[in-house]
Amino acid sequence: MDGDREPYALELLSTVLDGGDSTRFTRNVVRGSRVANQAGAGYSLTQRRPAQFTLDGTPADGRTTAELEQALARRAGDARAAARDLRVSFSSLRSRLRGSQLAWF
Repeated sequence: MDGDREPYALELLSTVLDGGDSTRFTRNVVRGSRVANQAGAGYSLTQRRPAQFTLDGTPADGRTTAELEQALARRAGDARAAARDLRVSFSSLRSRLRGSQLAWF
């Protein structure tokens, strides 16, 4: 991926995966398969140092961290579904990102 675009793509990916109650992690990992009590993704576009893209979560009762890792990786790696979500809700994501960036200034 082009170095100039990569931070923006990672920020959008974190929003697709974990930008609210109707996003991929909440819908599928928390409410759907009930592998996690909570799950998240993060990337900070505004850090001064090199940032890391992170996935995190808390396994639900009776579930293991390995099951949680697999569920998060499966959802994060589903590039076709993430791309479809981006096409469907790109303007909504762009508005949310703009709003969150404005809050920093």
